[in-house]
This record gives sequence, C-alpha cells and structure tokens, in this order.
Amino acid sequence: MNSKGYKKILSSISLFAITNFAYSQEGGGGGESTAEASVTTSSSKKSKAAPEAIESNPIVTVVRAGINLSTAKNMGVSGVRKVAKAGGSFSNLRHVSKAIGSGSVDHTHVLAAVDAGLTGGGDGADLHFLKAAVKIGDGVISTEHLDSLATTLGGEGMDFDKLFNDHGFSADNHGDFAIAVQNGYTGSHLEHLDISNLTDAIAKGVTINVEDAESFAKHIKDGKDITHISNALAKGYTHEELSNLNSTELEEIHKHLSEGLDKNAADTALNSGIDSSLSSFLSDLLVTTENELLKDTFTKVLGDALYTAPEHQAALTAAANTANTFLRDVTIASASDLPTPINVASFANNGYNTELVKILVKYGAIGSKGSELATAAINGFSTSSSSSSNLKDLLQDSTSGYLTLLSTLTGNSDLGDPDGDNDNFMQSTVLKVNLDKINLIPGSSVSLGTKDAVSNIDVSAMLSKAASTADRKVLVIGAAKDLTITGDLTFTNSNDVEDHALAIGAADDFYLRSEYSPQNSADYDNPDPVNIKYTGANLGLGSEDTMRLVNVNIETGGNLAIGTLDELHIGLSDSHSSTFSVGTGGKNSDPDNVYLVANNLIQVNGLNFSGRLDDVYMEAITINLKDVAFPSTADVMLRSRDGTLHFNTFNNRVIGGVNLTDVSHGGINLSPAHFDNGPAGHIDSSIALPNGSSAIKIRKQ
Repeated sequence: MNSKGYKKILSSISLFAITNFAYSQEGGGGGESTAEASVTTSSSKKSKAAPEAIESNPIVTVVRAGINLSTAKNMGVSGVRKVAKAGGSFSNLRHVSKAIGSGSVDHTHVLAAVDAGLTGGGDGADLHFLKAAVKIGDGVISTEHLDSLATTLGGEGMDFDKLFNDHGFSADNHGDFAIAVQNGYTGSHLEHLDISNLTDAIAKGVTINVEDAESFAKHIKDGKDITHISNALAKGYTHEELSNLNSTELEEIHKHLSEGLDKNAADTALNSGIDSSLSSFLSDLLVTTENELLKDTFTKVLGDALYTAPEHQAALTAAANTANTFLRDVTIASASDLPTPINVASFANNGYNTELVKILVKYGAIGSKGSELATAAINGFSTSSSSSSNLKDLLQDSTSGYLTLLSTLTGNSDLGDPDGDNDNFMQSTVLKVNLDKINLIPGSSVSLGTKDAVSNIDVSAMLSKAASTADRKVLVIGAAKDLTITGDLTFTNSNDVEDHALAIGAADDFYLRSEYSPQNSADYDNPDPVNIKYTGANLGLGSEDTMRLVNVNIETGGNLAIGTLDELHIGLSDSHSSTFSVGTGGKNSDPDNVYLVANNLIQVNGLNFSGRLDDVYMEAITINLKDVAFPSTADVMLRSRDGTLHFNTFNNRVIGGVNLTDVSHGGINLSPAHFDNGPAGHIDSSIALPNGSSAIKIRKQ
C-alpha cells in the first residue's frame, strides 16, 4: 500500500473514532444512528442539513460540509453545533466551513460572532455572523466589542441583523456602537435611531431616553439638529410642539433659548419675527420685570420695530423700566396704599418716551383701540417705528385738545353732547382742565376696598380747593387691566367745592365684588348692596368692556358719570335695586346731573334717583329700562341710535330704540299716552318741568 493510501486509512479510522466518541457523548445507543444514516444515505437526501443530523453527529456534518478535521477538532462538539445551527442550511454550513478551511476567516472569530447573538440572517457570503467574523479578523471590531453589544443589546431582544443592515454597522462606525453601549444605550434606542445620530447626541452631551428615541428619530429625519431638539425639550417644549416647527424655526428657537429666553418668550419672539440677533437684548429687557404679561409685551414691541441701534435699545430699555414701576397689581384700602401718582412732571423723567406708549398699547393699557388712539394723539406715532421722542415735548396744554379723540374710541362724533352740537360742546370751558393738574394713580389690575369692612380713602391732598379756574384738578385711579371694588368704599375729601373730579376707570373690565363669572355667581345673584360714596364733588366710573353694577348705591357730592365702550348693565334680568344720589355734598350746591353712556347697550333693571338731581342723560345704541323711577325734578334725555320709543319690551328689546317697562317720572307710570306723536329722533313727553319744557326727551344719535 502506498503512503497516500495509508494516510487515507488512518484518517478514516480517526474519523470513525471521533464520530463514535461524539455520538456516545450525546447519549447514543447501539445500532445505526440517525447521524450515520444521514451520512450514508443516497444522493436524494435534503439539501439543508437536517437538524437532527446536526444535533446527533455535528463533526461528521461539518466535515462533510468542507471543514478540515483539525479545525473541527479544535472547535469541539459544542462549537461545531453552534456554527451548524447558525448557518441554518447545509448550503450555508458548507460556505462557512469552506471559509474556515481556506483560512479566509478564523473559526474562533466565527464562534465569537455566533456567541454575540448573530444567528441567522443573510445567506452565503452575506451571513451576518460570518461577516462579523471577517470584521474581527480585519481588526474592524474586537471580540470584546461584540461581547459588549451582546450583553447590552441581546437581552433587549435586539436583532443583530439590524446592526448591519438597518443601522449601518461598518468598519467606519463600529466605535460608535461601542460608545453607545458604554453610555447605556440599548436595543430599544437603536431600533429607532441611526447610530451616527445617536453617537452625535452623545458627543454633544444629549441624553435620549428610550421613550423619546422614536420622536428623536422623526425630528432628525425632518432635518432638525439634535442639540436644538434637546435644548428645546429642556426648556419645556414637547415633541408634539417640535413636530410643528421646521428646522429653520427650531434653530431660531434654539438661538433665543440659548440667549436666556424662556419658552413663552422664545415662542413670542418667533411669532413676532424677532431676529435671533436681538434675543440677547430681549433677554436683558425681560429681567426688568416679573410681570409675565409685561414680558410678553416687551417681546411684541421688539418684534414690531427694528431695534438695532444702541440709542433705540436704550430708549426701549428706559421705557421698560418705567412701565414696570406702575404696571403692577395693587390693592388700595386707605390713602397710605395709594401708589406714587403720574403727572406731567413725571414725563420729563427718563423712560417717559414714545417707546413707553408702545408698551402701553401692546399691554392693552389704553384699550383695544390703543394704537389708533396713540396715533391720533401723537403726531407721527407708529408702533413699528424705532425712533423715540420724549412725551413731554408732545403733550398739549389741556384736556380740550384731546376731547375729539372720543370719536376714535366710540365711532360717534358727538357722544355725550346733550345738544348734538359737537363743536360747541367740545369747546366748553367746563371740559377744559390743564394737564399739569391731572394726577394718575396707576396699576395693572386694581382692587379697591376690602370685602367685609368699609374702606376709607382720603384724596384731599390731590384734590384740594382750586385757587382759580385754571387750578381745577382731576385725580384718576386707573387700571391697565381690570378694576374691582370689593366692598363698601368711601372716598373722602375735605374740599367741598365743586371744582374737581375723581375718576375711577379700567382699560378692561370694571367689577363690583368680584369678576363676573360662573364661579362668582353669588356676587351677582341679588347680593347685599355695595355702597360707594364720594364726599367731594364729581365722580366718574368707566371701563372699556361691559360693566355690570348689581345692587349698588352710589352717592356723590356733585355729578355722577358712568361710561363704558361696550355695555352698561345696572341690575340683571331678575329683580335688583340700585340708587344713585347726586348733589349731596358741597356748600350751597346746585342740583347736579347723572350721565350714563355706553357704546352699545344701556340695560337697567331696578334704579332709583335721589339727592338734588337736575339732568339725567343716557346714550347708547339701545336703551332698555325697567323699574326705573325718575324724580319729578329730573330733566331726562334718552338718546339711542334711531330715537324710537317702545313700551313693555324689556325682555324683547327693540335694537336701536328706547325701550321702557314700568318706568315712572315723578310717580307717574309712563305709557304711550304721555308722549307726543313726534317723529323718530324727536319725541317729547307731555309731562312738563316747571320751566315748561318736556320732562323726557327721546332723541337719536
């Protein structure tokens, strides 16, 4: 026998011994085993390695597949079985065996890849565990990296195929996976995020939680920067809110936030079109106040004009500081609670400039038509201009120069003009007060009095006796937002001459007791009366929004004026009772007047008049009166849009007309029989005053 034949016999004997040993280790018995049958059967056997054959005689199987015997011995039974099972088919097993046998891949690397969990997936040369083994051999990834990934990701059910296919595992980024694992990322993260994005986040110090990974992936897919996303989330944005921003908008938000703006300010800055180059300046503005509404106002003002020049920024900063001093919520129950008043002298101070007017307009402190009003009052004023002027240089001398601005607010050129002659009425000296004689007690929301006690507020110091007509004074307690009289309130004044006025007003809502809302229904459901008294002369109450005075008794030494740019309700639809007393103070006081004016509707249910009353003037588009008793001395003027007269229509009022239900004059219940048949807009009562004039006149606006 030649040498070649001898070696062949020895190999066969060795193989036989090994296979018998392996089989006996697997618990085999006598007779032909399944594995032996698998090896010796005809060529019609299945192409895939039969699982039972691999399990029963793995050495034979891999040797048949092409691996050399020496390598098979080194791999051992358990190693061979792993490779056989991982291959999944006889064809794949042959491919791996040939690769190992040819030396193109080391069997230890194959086993390491299989141990890392890379079982199945791919086919032939694209088998995932075989590709991983090649990468180990090439030095692309170490067995330690694979073990680390297996430990961290395998338990999470991560499909390792996705590392190679879906997540781009390659020679260039294997380190990224290792970094991700070292930083605690698991398969649940990698299911949603590309590894390059994940490691980018790690490098930038961004933490992506498992529950956020899918949202992060969507944002990144939309072209948004990881750092921008993370910064926005840290400042209170939600993933849903970020989804509504494109990448450019998010970048602007990021810049605003990085300059110190909070979420609300950043949103307002974006919506207002503020360039991020100004966000640092805006951030400096915002620290001047804790008033969130005022902060929002600063942002809106800055978005309206280009404040790039240092002098423009200085003007706005000064105005912001000034606004913060008086746009604060205040409670006043005594004279000691009165804030420092604002007057003409104040306007000479730094910060009283046109930028302050812009702030007041945007804040709503001048009402909903503040921009129109400011434009009409200040020559060249515009909220979009960044140039600034001192307000003192723009003031007129007296109130008469501003009376024509009533039409800007109301759209009615002769509102409040008893004779309908607007020119003469507006030029009346009675309405002329020098501006340096007017003091404003300001606040954002103002609360007057206390709920369970009578509050006394002495205003004598600011409404002292006038030395001349030019010395007549006005004190205004004004709320830039809402004003509430919470309980019984008395304003006292040692000056008993009718040479001054006290005005209480709100640029938004005027309330008694509490805000008009369902939660405060008890304060409007026939509550105990609120008593408001002014011991001095003239008292005015005003608001921009609807005013509801329920069960209120008002007494003033001189005239009483109540006005709103919306609706005036005295009482509500059910039974209520209020009393207005005028002319009760002063020495040798003349009879005084009551003026009720509303832009849209005056609706009164339950009102009596007392004191030394002369005229009662009411004007609105529609006047709706029920249970109103005019005294015999009252000269009543009712002006509505159309000047028509209707009876018993309180619950079904005629818009544009005067509607009377159970209304009396001097104890006489009014009916159609008490009025002439004059045309709409000029209807007079047959009830006459001592001077022979009609006691009640219906006129149109």
